[in-house]
Amino acid sequence: MKVYKITWRDAVGEDVGWTDLEIVKKEHVCDVHSVGFVISEKEDCITLCMSFEPENEKVGAYLTIPKALIVEQIEL
Repeated sequence: MKVYKITWRDAVGEDVGWTDLEIVKKEHVCDVHSVGFVISEKEDCITLCMSFEPENEKVGAYLTIPKALIVEQIEL
């Protein structure tokens, strides 16, 4: 199974009540780095898992990332 490090852009936001407008105007998207086993790759997304148990074909902690958000993808 391939292992990738993927850097991708994530949305930022909060739902904690009222926030000052000037604070919100300063917000920006952030880059996230995820590393994992490639479970599947489709035209529009890639799915990684952090843990894989091959004997019973079980995965732990998986993440599907839209390819439109990917900045960099490196095979490790």
